Amino acid sequence: MSFTRKCWFYLICLFAGLCTGAVGGYFQFFLHKADHLRMLLTTWAHSVSFWEGFGAVLAVCVACAVIGRFLVRFAPTAGGSGIQYVEAAWREEVEPARFKILLVKFFGGILTLGSGMALGREGPTVQMGASIGATIAAF
Repeated sequence: MSFTRKCWFYLICLFAGLCTGAVGGYFQFFLHKADHLRMLLTTWAHSVSFWEGFGAVLAVCVACAVIGRFLVRFAPTAGGSGIQYVEAAWREEVEPARFKILLVKFFGGILTLGSGMALGREGPTVQMGASIGATIAAF
């Protein structure tokens, strides 16, 4: 491999890494914001009548879960944590995730994790980073 090709390769890798770090950072930032909004909602729910507060919290959580489920139907490979899919793509058992997965994981992850569902942010971040790398590699 020539020196010029190596330089381009390293620059592309650097760009993919910077994009992955930025997306991961924004993902965590918006997860903290969603968590804060959820706490504000529950605080408000405790200050009103039981049924009013319970209904509002339940409606928001169900709406976020339904939207998250719709996004997974839009992009089925975005379901779950994402690490298993990345490992399968690494073994060339499935096609690598593309840009659509990044968008679905980002917004779906904020809604589902922000609504209180039990899932870590590491798996979605790994799959988003893999989709960035696969998208950049496709060019």
